Order: sequence, then structure tokens, then C-alpha cells
Amino acid sequence: MVPPMLPTLFQIGLVTSAGILQNTFSVFTTDSSRIPLSGLIQVMCFDKTGTLTKDDLDMVGVLASQQTAGFSQLTNIRDLPECPLLLSLACCHQLTQIDTTLLNERDVPGVEIPSYSGPVVDVKIFGSTSYVYHDARGDLFSYVVDPKGRKTEILKRFEFDPAVQRMSVVVKTQDSEDRLMIFCKGSPELIKGCCDPTTIPKQYDKTIKKYSKDGCYIIAVAFNP
Repeated sequence: MVPPMLPTLFQIGLVTSAGILQNTFSVFTTDSSRIPLSGLIQVMCFDKTGTLTKDDLDMVGVLASQQTAGFSQLTNIRDLPECPLLLSLACCHQLTQIDTTLLNERDVPGVEIPSYSGPVVDVKIFGSTSYVYHDARGDLFSYVVDPKGRKTEILKRFEFDPAVQRMSVVVKTQDSEDRLMIFCKGSPELIKGCCDPTTIPKQYDKTIKKYSKDGCYIIAVAFNP
């Protein structure tokens, strides 16, 4: 027979243990039922550098492809010139518009700047651009607007699929050319396999390995004009 109060006391113990871990050791517990099992662990192997020590990401920068010439220097996203790479970072994501404020980052009143929900990496990358994203409404496609007011429609979004480690979008620029473009984003290995080998930058694998060893979370992007 199980005493009636035993499950309750056990749950109280788990909650108390989770509180001690958080307040004393800054260890956040997402599943308190696993705490007793941790007492049986003798050896632990860690993966995903960074995600174990913080709950946010820092945007280090981007490496623009120069095809056979290799990569450019590490660059801040906002310092990129107008190019397909910048547009891909603004369009290829899984964000959802959740709110609107009436002040932009320069505290100019009357300018509506949405805030977004989605994967942390998408929020961080898009937040590093100067674009504004708007969800689809009615018959209107979702779209992004650059600092000059030019709009790019996102006609189709193929959500991230862990099985293939990538996502993609089909977009249409609303300029004099009205171009249709496809952007794809995912793991460097998978994106490399999707591209024309003649367009792969020199030292691609070496560069990926270098930043991986530095603890960076790397995402590759490609486009088909």
C-alpha cells in the first residue's frame, strides 16, 4: 500500500530541489521528475556549446560568399550592402508577428515596429537586420520591408524539417524587376550538398570547422535567383 501523502511529499521534494538548484547553483530544471535520476549519473557528456551555459544567443556576424575567392571577412549584418545574402536573412525564417509598439529603436513616435515570436536563432538573426516583417492577412502574403520602404513578399514558406536540416522560402521582390527568388537555410553540410559545386567558396569546410571549434552555432544560406 502506498501512503496517501507519499506522492504529494515526493512532488514537494522535487519542487524544493528545483528551487535549490536554481537559486543556489543557477541550474535551471525543465523537468523536475528527472532530478532523482541525476543521482545515479557517474559520467556525463555535453554537446551544443553555449546552450548549456546561457538561454540566449549572441549574433557574431556573417561571412559573405565570394564563390571561388572564398569568404569575406566576418561582418556585422547591418554593415552588409544590399545583396541576396541580406535579403535571405530577412526572409528565410519562421517568425510570427505577436505585438506592435509605437516607438522604434530611435524613439521616433508614431512608427509601428512589430515584435516577433519564433525559434531563438530566427529571432536573433532577423533582429540583427533593419527589416520589418509583417504576417499574412486575408489575401495578402507575408512580407518584409527594408529601411528604404521596399517590400518583398514571401509567397511560400517551407518550414524547417529536422529530417533534412533545412528550410526554404520563395519570395518576390517588388521593384523594377519583380524577381522571384528561392532562399534556403540550414546546416552547412546539407546546404553545401544542395548547391552547384562550382559556386562553393574556397576553404568552405575549413572555415566551418574553425568557427565550430570556437563554439559558434553556424547556419548556411543559399539562393537560386
